[in-house]
Amino acid sequence: MGTNEQTMTWIMDTYKYLYGEKEINAEGCVTGKFKSQGGISGRTESTGLGCFYVLKELMETPSFCAKAGISEGIKGKKVII
Repeated sequence: MGTNEQTMTWIMDTYKYLYGEKEINAEGCVTGKFKSQGGISGRTESTGLGCFYVLKELMETPSFCAKAGISEGIKGKKVII
């Protein structure tokens, strides 16, 4: 959290330096790298998007909404994360 593609690439590079490039976990030791360094498209927004989908499902669960004392659905609600 609070890092960017450059920071994550540095972490991967450090791991490779310490354990060798042939180490099976060298490329996958971190997420959020530059695509040119083995990162994946959509990674930048994936965490926030995942939070949205979890929240959307939660807000469509009648038992949760009843316990929280709120109406079902996410539309029209303000959320602070």
